[in-house]
Amino acid sequence: MYRLALVFTILSLGQVQKMEPDSPKFMNGEVSDASGKVFAVDSYEKGPIGVVGVEEVKQQNPPSLWAVTVQNRGTSAVTYRMTAAVVTGDNKIKGSQVMQAIKNLEPEKLSRQQVKIFPTILNPSDRVVFYLSESTTGGESWKVDKETITSLVTTVAARHPVQ
Repeated sequence: MYRLALVFTILSLGQVQKMEPDSPKFMNGEVSDASGKVFAVDSYEKGPIGVVGVEEVKQQNPPSLWAVTVQNRGTSAVTYRMTAAVVTGDNKIKGSQVMQAIKNLEPEKLSRQQVKIFPTILNPSDRVVFYLSESTTGGESWKVDKETITSLVTTVAARHPVQ
């Protein structure tokens, strides 16, 4: 319990925000920053990887970097890959970028990745969404289904307007 509180305290100092599950705007497994320009969905709810924070990392010279922090909530090491997608103001996926694989993240450990979005130009009404695209742990592999993630991302994007 104290570790979890410490993680959320550290993350909140860096402008990363875990939304309350009982909020009408956010559901369990969804994470957003304060601006609503970046969020994450839990594409594998029963999986070992959980997103605990997201943020826009503004640079002196644009474009911004986009960061995601995950935690291994499983009991053994996991290898995983996240994807960053760009969602338009009308909640359509405009492009996606698969991030570098992280290998052997130990149980309860955190991992943070930053990415520049290259597949498309970001408009002011666009948002960046992170989701787990594949994971392997204990010889068991999982990959996200394209139709399922498209539906999940567009549904959640409708609840996360840019503020």
